Amino acid sequence: DGTVAVSGRDTGTVTVLDIGTGAIRATIPAAGGPTSVAIAPDGTLAIGSSEGITLFERDTYAPLASFSGDGIAADGSLQFSADGARLLSVEHTTGGATRYDVLTNLAVWDVGQHRELWRSSPDARCFDTAIVASNVLCSGRSPALAFELETGRPSPSVLSAHPGFTQDLAISPDHTTL
Repeated sequence: DGTVAVSGRDTGTVTVLDIGTGAIRATIPAAGGPTSVAIAPDGTLAIGSSEGITLFERDTYAPLASFSGDGIAADGSLQFSADGARLLSVEHTTGGATRYDVLTNLAVWDVGQHRELWRSSPDARCFDTAIVASNVLCSGRSPALAFELETGRPSPSVLSAHPGFTQDLAISPDHTTL
């Protein structure tokens, strides 16, 4: 809702700040240390760590649900879909001779059912990811990879006409413009 900022700290906590006043609204412990955070459109907070992902209630920051398992946001990023019903988790690991050879595990979660919908193969090699409309985009190849948000099946990439390598992706708040 644009009223809070969230940051992970090397103290093993996540701090929720009121943007208007700068006051700390909450300090939340993150088992394994926080590595990624995301805020859903309804204010639900997701915190990723080496031990999994935990969802927290918007006003009290009480835990709502947890997702765990191998490759769950161990050092990657989190992103909610525009409606908050899906959560994309990304784990990056170096897998080659150069720093640019990045292996990526993508997983999409059903937030309401607290379960994994799908997971990519561990060699997706993404530099950045984004949920755009009903697709998950994975930059770093030419053309960028795309997966259907609900099934994980390969999908035609909206970046297929973009020549060459794509590193960073940015999306509009409504997830319709890349």
